[in-house]
Amino acid sequence: MLFADSDEEPVLSLGFQDSCNILVYINMAKALFAGIPFSRAPDGMVVSPGITERRRRKTEKIGTIPADFILRVVNRYGANREEVWLPGR
Repeated sequence: MLFADSDEEPVLSLGFQDSCNILVYINMAKALFAGIPFSRAPDGMVVSPGITERRRRKTEKIGTIPADFILRVVNRYGANREEVWLPGR
């Protein structure tokens, strides 16, 4: 999991794997407030089952984290960590 404040360089936390090519920035406060659970697996990875049935809106698929909780997606090895997805794109 990565933690970052606005445009600052993310701080790596336990569970980050060197083989990871894509970084997904999630609005954790919004996701947790909406009831999307997160936990740390025994190997240190931060995991989530995504949307559960009781928290689901009709347009959301169970087991996913909807795009409105994602801040951006970047290519870790791209030039200047190029963004490969932004909301509204």
